[in-house]
Amino acid sequence: MDPMRFLIVSALTPQSPSGVRVYYQRLEAELGRRGHSVRTITPDNAPRRIRLLTGAIRRCLSLLGSDWYEIAMALKSFGRLFWACKGLQRNFDIIHAQDAGSAVAAGFATRWQLPVLLTCHCFNDAVPELTGRSDTSALPPLFLERWFRWLYRKVSFFICPSKYVMERVRSSVASGAVLELIPHGVPFRELAGAVPDRPLAESSAGKSVVLNAGRLEPHKGQMLLVETAAALHRDDVVFWIAGDGPEATRIAEEVRKRGLERRVVLLGHRNDLPSVMKTSTIYVHAATQETFGLVLLEAMACGLPVFAMRTGGVPEVLQGTESESLFPRETTPAELARLIEGWVQDREKLRHLARKQFEDARNRFDVAVMVEQTLAFYSRAVALWPQFRPGGVNPSVKSVEEDASQQRS
Repeated sequence: MDPMRFLIVSALTPQSPSGVRVYYQRLEAELGRRGHSVRTITPDNAPRRIRLLTGAIRRCLSLLGSDWYEIAMALKSFGRLFWACKGLQRNFDIIHAQDAGSAVAAGFATRWQLPVLLTCHCFNDAVPELTGRSDTSALPPLFLERWFRWLYRKVSFFICPSKYVMERVRSSVASGAVLELIPHGVPFRELAGAVPDRPLAESSAGKSVVLNAGRLEPHKGQMLLVETAAALHRDDVVFWIAGDGPEATRIAEEVRKRGLERRVVLLGHRNDLPSVMKTSTIYVHAATQETFGLVLLEAMACGLPVFAMRTGGVPEVLQGTESESLFPRETTPAELARLIEGWVQDREKLRHLARKQFEDARNRFDVAVMVEQTLAFYSRAVALWPQFRPGGVNPSVKSVEEDASQQRS
């Protein structure tokens, strides 16, 4: 494949999920290693006068109340990215966006002269997912719902990390949109060579370590692990929770209130997560909503046996060991405590599971596989783009699986 010029457009902030940031960092690094030109644009690349203007608009909208905060942030990001990308169509071959707002802002800024791809890190039910709201009858949530649905219908090419995401997104895209299933990937060789964290290893000597890592949010399920630790009356099992987020204070308070300081250790945000994984006994993922679960791949690449709640795209990641490593969403803290107690007692079974998960995941989810599939989709999008530009004729909604099915028939 001849070298191409890629523009990655991202509205990422320090509060964005770390897995999303890691995905783009690894993608950009791998594309660069293969000789392609990559540039990342964020709202901070907008001209200073635009940043000042959009900041003022955001503050004015926020004065209307907290309900308008998400609208203000969405419009601020959209406006800044529009001006940051304006006129860049002459310098690139394709645009890869991190969210729908970034995709459409970049599309308008480049007058839709380039194909715009969107990797779906969230589902189509935008308001509850992006704002944490279940009530969409009030004006701000109603505006956001219509805003995000309009955004999704403006984009023509979608990368979905799991079949679960693909089915959820399909109903929100325009007729003719092209959906591609490309699971996330991680550098297995690099992660397998990570070195255990010596101070953590010394602090947990003689104990079984249950690790969980991710942004501390209600749907990530860290509170379930705190309750599980309270139900598991064993001093030789310690829970490590790595990450930061809006639930951090509440989780810390719950740990203190239950007197679990010695059995639940809040590690905060860790830049050396592979070393933490190498020091742990098992990884337990308790998220009730999950599009894919990149951290599961990282744990398996580090040789850590993984157990997770059966939800979202997680069964696709662990399909090779479903019966051994998935537990139901209805699992109570007491039930999970009994499961964990059984898991950590059989070390030989854990070693066998870790080897099995590692081999299965490496074959399907190595970062090189993800990049090859992404490059192939880039080429396909460039070839199809003339049909989507103004005046073109849109094909029917397609995915790779549907194309393969048609060829077989």
